Amino acid sequence: MGLPFGTPGEPVQYFKSSCGHEVRILSLDASGDFHYEATETASEILARLAPAFKPDYLICWCPEVIPPPLKLEDAPVCTVAVVSDWTVYHSALRHNLQRFNLVIMDKLACQLQPLHDVTPHYLGPLYSQRRGIHRNLETFRDLDIVFVGNLNHATHRERGHYLERIARLADRYRVVIASGLDAQTYTEILNRAKIVFNFGLRGEMNLRCFEALACGAVLFMEEANMEVRDLLTPDESVVLYTAENLEARLAWYLDHDAARETVARNGLTLSESLAGEKRLDTFLNALAELPEAPATFNERTPREQLLATVRCYASSEIDAQVAYSQSCLAEAVQAYPYDTEVQFCHAVSLLDQFNAGQRPTGAKEALDLLSALAARIPDEAPVWMCMARIARQAGAQELELRCIQSALEANSIALGDLLPGKRNDPWYGQWRTNLALGEANVEYLHDWMFTRLAEIELDHGHGRRVLDFYPVGTEKTSVMAEPFAVRGKALMMEGRLNEAIAVLEAGLSKTALDSAYRKILIDAYVQAGRMEDARSLARESATIFHAWWGAETVTQDFSDLLQSLEER
Repeated sequence: MGLPFGTPGEPVQYFKSSCGHEVRILSLDASGDFHYEATETASEILARLAPAFKPDYLICWCPEVIPPPLKLEDAPVCTVAVVSDWTVYHSALRHNLQRFNLVIMDKLACQLQPLHDVTPHYLGPLYSQRRGIHRNLETFRDLDIVFVGNLNHATHRERGHYLERIARLADRYRVVIASGLDAQTYTEILNRAKIVFNFGLRGEMNLRCFEALACGAVLFMEEANMEVRDLLTPDESVVLYTAENLEARLAWYLDHDAARETVARNGLTLSESLAGEKRLDTFLNALAELPEAPATFNERTPREQLLATVRCYASSEIDAQVAYSQSCLAEAVQAYPYDTEVQFCHAVSLLDQFNAGQRPTGAKEALDLLSALAARIPDEAPVWMCMARIARQAGAQELELRCIQSALEANSIALGDLLPGKRNDPWYGQWRTNLALGEANVEYLHDWMFTRLAEIELDHGHGRRVLDFYPVGTEKTSVMAEPFAVRGKALMMEGRLNEAIAVLEAGLSKTALDSAYRKILIDAYVQAGRMEDARSLARESATIFHAWWGAETVTQDFSDLLQSLEER
């Protein structure tokens, strides 16, 4: 069930086993071989299917996206989780992977196995192309470098930095950076590409690897990728790059048509054997070699099991599973009314319902609950941060300031994996990654709150105050661009333009396709009389955003700005 090899059921539909395996698709809708209801337990489902099909394994692909059936830990067969985006969904996964007998993950996750309280196994790359969609159309390749994918740089920070470097090449090459394309348009764009740029978030061979190869483009992959050499040969079926040689390697392959076309042809030939339906036998054979481990979920306390279940189904797209999550939370609130984790989870749920328009009083109820919780555990930074967020949404700035100050005085992050936020918030995206990698600390939350406090002061024109309280050097050690921006703007307010420019220039490398940040630096150049620097950055910015499909308005803004600067 789920997304075999990161796709819908296509790999199973095309699968023809050479060694006797039989596979069926279990789904919540009518797309699979067997349908089940969201309210059924795994044992009930298997008992109902037993006369027609009695499986040896129940394999749940991408359970972080498509939660498994209820009470999976009690299933009478070996259960397997094949986990994809564990960095994004770590907070839920780490409480629920103990429901499975076997857990399959990428190489990086296997190196960090203690983080999930399970021992994951690596059985090869977990993705593939879709035969019916990703294919070579044999069209003319008029695009030099292409990237199509998620442009949320809060999650894909390092990749975003590479993409900005590639976008700078748009004055020499035909570069396309795009997001949100439908499947057919996506395939057509890959077929027009000479080179498809890629970067694995977790050092994995992701979906784009297989899709690019199947569409006949040259795949560019980071040299440090942990999985690519298992299937592909450098400079024969894939091109590997580093931070130091990316532009040089792109230029060489674009200048040498025969070498590029050979790599593309070899990759396309290999892609047939890399399709999910061709690798499923290998996957199942390797799975059979693994020693089955007992599911340890039932060893957890009833309270831990309830909260884990809440997290498992809270973000499901199936209404019945979400309702089940909420009923489990209500049960936990009733059974453990003074438990801090239960209370915080309840408050976050109320806030989520309010933001979804489902509970008009949710924000007030959440704030009341959090206020009582803060009185009991004042050293818990995430509680104060959640209160600050509610205050900000309500426009209650004085309350937000008091909550921020309390968060800065707090030193505990025990509830940190329940901290709510928006996925396009760079601070929140990095926090979730830090949690998954075991690198979360309260200092990061303090930097986050210091930056928010500085933004409020800047809105009131208090540049001097920001420079007085904002920790000196915070921007120098941060992976975020925001600390550079707030310090730079504060220095500009105080007329210290050369210092402001130095800070903003240092922070530019921390951004990715960030038009607002670039405009701040251009303004600083103009105020300092450095008109040629302002023109140069405006020109570069227009080039960068010209490569980004969908950013035509931003491109025009920079083109207009450049024209006005050249007229001065």
